[in-house]
Order: sequence, then structure tokens, then C-alpha cells
Amino acid sequence: MTAADPAAPAPAPPPVPTDEPPQAQRAPRRLSVIWLAPAFALAVVAWLSWHTLRQRGPEITVRFSSAEGLTAGETEIRHKGVRVGTVTSFELAPDLSEVIVHARMTRGVAAQLTGSTRFWIVTPRVGTSGISGLNTLVSGAYIEMYPGTGPQKRDFVGLEGPSLLQPDTAGRAFTLTEDELGAIGPGTPVNYRGVQVGQVEGYALDAAGRSVQIYAFVRAPYDALVHDDTRFWDASAIDVSAGPQGIRVRLNSLQQLVTGAIGFDTPTVTAGTARLPEAAAKKVFPLYDSHAIALRHHSGPRLTYALRFDESAAGLQVGTAGTL
Repeated sequence: MTAADPAAPAPAPPPVPTDEPPQAQRAPRRLSVIWLAPAFALAVVAWLSWHTLRQRGPEITVRFSSAEGLTAGETEIRHKGVRVGTVTSFELAPDLSEVIVHARMTRGVAAQLTGSTRFWIVTPRVGTSGISGLNTLVSGAYIEMYPGTGPQKRDFVGLEGPSLLQPDTAGRAFTLTEDELGAIGPGTPVNYRGVQVGQVEGYALDAAGRSVQIYAFVRAPYDALVHDDTRFWDASAIDVSAGPQGIRVRLNSLQQLVTGAIGFDTPTVTAGTARLPEAAAKKVFPLYDSHAIALRHHSGPRLTYALRFDESAAGLQVGTAGTL
């Protein structure tokens, strides 16, 4: 036997036996598939919220005399059938004279919310131009918007009804005067030789209350047909005249008899004659009761003749046409 090396390490003691069983090795945790559904739903909600905020535009107010038919959170603001906003709430004006409608618009129309933008409530209406807004019987009332140009604006005053003419319609407006209004009203057509070239925008009494002023608009290029010598007449009446040839009855269409109409004509410019100057916008014209009466009046220079007949002048009357 050899002596033990004092520098060698001592042998490790044997393991002490225990009654505890050896621990099993744990498998690594995996993400359960059941958590994917809530995560996906949360992602969809986050995307929809971001998309809504991205499309969210300015908040505006529109003042109407009544908010009948409108519902907060449901009533839409449309342009050409496309939703461009939604009504959010209502409130009465401090003097209780009107309703202030609050609405949230989309970002796409923010630049068109200007001083010339128009709003009106679309409901079923029956007027001289026909029946409109029948689709609201099913879908409910909504607010129509016509975009404008210019400096932006956020507070508006709504119209009482649909706009008869768009703000950018080319043409000129003229004022017609008559003792009584008759069947003429907003939307009444203005015809030239049977073709509609304009319409009546509105009417009002003059300052003295003695006559009615009718505001007629003639679209371009037909407004060039209106000269200082143009004559307007009420085309909704039945024109009856009597002369040497007997009784002459001029009948208009059934629609003109029911809804009213205005006709006008200008003396024909013969070949070689200088073109007549066009009438200025807002010029005032008399509105004659019939076509026959309008033909008897002429605003140009007149020459008066005295005729003597050796025979009877039976059959002649005021307004009988003569030829040279």
C-alpha cells in the first residue's frame, strides 16, 4: 500500500436516499388558440376606430324653423344620394324661434362647407313642378346639402324648401309685374315658343302693395333672347279673341292650365338689321294677361296714322293687324 497523496481531493460522499419521487420535467408553455379570437376582435375594433377618426370631419350647426322628421344619431346629411354627415343632437334657440341642429360631417366635404353652402330638409312635397321626396316615405326625412365655394364656415341657416336653382346656374333673372298673381308660383316654367328655358324663383308685393313682382330666371344661352322689346304674358290662361275672321281660341297644354306658365317672345330681327341689345339683368317687364294682349303692346317707336274709309269699317276692332 502506498500513502495517500495529501494534495488529492477527498472523494464525494454518496447521495443520501430520500422518500420523495423525482420531479417530472415540465414541457414549455404554448399560446392557446382560444386567445386568437379575442385578439383578432380587438384588432378589428382598433382598426374601425382609427378609420372612423380618420374619416371624421368638422362639426357644424344648421338652423331650421322646425326639426320635424329628424332623429338625432340617425338622420343623415346627403349630397347626390351619398351620406356626408349625420345629425348628432338638437337644441332650441334662446328665443325659442328656431331649432339648432348639430351634425358631424365627413372629412371629404370639409372644404365645401362655405358661406354659399345650402342645406334643406327633404320631405314629400307637392308643388307646381311636380311631386318630390317620395323616397322619404320609406327611409325617413334627411338633410340635403349643396356644396359651395369660398371661405369656410361652420354655422348655417337652412332653407325652408329645396333650392329651385343651383347657385352656379348660368343665366339672368328678370322682374315681371302684374296686378294679381293668379296660378303663378315658385317653379312655374318660363317658356319660349313652347320650350321651357327658365322658371319662376319667387314673388313678392311691391312697396306700395299695388302690384305683384314676379322673379323669373332664364337659363343661358336662352337669356340672350330677352331684349328691351321682349314681351311676357301669362300662358296659363285660355286666350280668346274675336276679329273679322271670327272667334279665335288659343288653348295651352293641360299642365300649363293647372300649374301655370309664362311665355315670352321678341320681335323678329330681319336680315340686314342690327342685332337688338340684350336686356340687362333685373330689368322690369310688364306681364300681360294673354298672348293677344302682349302683341298689342310695343315698347319701341310708334307711328300713328289716320285712315278714312269710304265704305263701312265693320269688323275692325282695337288690335286688328294691318299690312302695308
